[in-house]
Amino acid sequence: MAAAMTTTLDEFETEYRKGIGYRMPARVRHPNVVGATNTVFGKVARKTTVDGENLVELEVYNENQAGLATAESTIAAALGRRTA
Repeated sequence: MAAAMTTTLDEFETEYRKGIGYRMPARVRHPNVVGATNTVFGKVARKTTVDGENLVELEVYNENQAGLATAESTIAAALGRRTA
């Protein structure tokens, strides 16, 4: 089995400079059954600013109705800017 892909904020910063705005590699731990209720949970793991752009690293996971985590991912994303 291949190793799970993860994207750290440091890796994202390098790719962001190349013009890539986000990354979301995921690891599916258990299959989702048709008709099952799924809920996605997450938290902000890290925030940084690079060249005036706000970047975040999010840790997210999907949980089925039995409480079993079925998928997980670490997401890096660039945030838009607020206007006054």
